[in-house]
Amino acid sequence: MEGIKITTDNTIEKIELPFGNVLSELQKHVGGGFVERVKPAGLRTTDYVMLVNDNGISMGLPDNATGSGLYRHRIVGDIVIMKEGWTREGVDFVDFKPGEADRLIEEFRKQMPLLRPKKGPKKQETKQKESVKQPHRKDTHQMEPF
Repeated sequence: MEGIKITTDNTIEKIELPFGNVLSELQKHVGGGFVERVKPAGLRTTDYVMLVNDNGISMGLPDNATGSGLYRHRIVGDIVIMKEGWTREGVDFVDFKPGEADRLIEEFRKQMPLLRPKKGPKKQETKQKESVKQPHRKDTHQMEPF
């Protein structure tokens, strides 16, 4: 089962969650504690839910600007966005349709340019690349909810 994780340092990535053990995996992704399911007002459809750390403020977790913008209230800690739908047991988490998570990530990145993909493990860089200086860039764009 897929989810979309958005961290407090503005990285966004697709994550895999095992069927049957979703809660304990979600706890790891949102920083431990109790997981709370909220309906973000900033998303255009009611099919998506945002999972947050219910104890995040008392744990001293940092603010999540994207999560706060989507929920339109203060959110702290990393968040996971999942799809919700009807199952035989009632309303539960369901899989995204093929390509749906990737399209949603791209939509988030268009609307919130500060979001960036999570970097994979660092590869060894050559000395030539190390000597090239990157120009300083200051992001001044403010995030607007969807």
